[in-house]
Amino acid sequence: MNLFFDTSALDALHLGGFSLISEKDWSFVVADNNLCKVAEVIGFTTIEVIGFTTINPLKEITK
Repeated sequence: MNLFFDTSALDALHLGGFSLISEKDWSFVVADNNLCKVAEVIGFTTIEVIGFTTINPLKEITK
């Protein structure tokens, strides 16, 4: 299993900040598939928002 992921400095800050302030029942919200995978490998519950509109984030985009 390859545990090396190509993340940017801002991705690392996003994840690092979350790991410092999060509590056990929190979810990591992310719009980047790679960062989502990294967070899941670390053990965080994730919410990936790709495929949702910015106007109404609760409404999925249908094609």
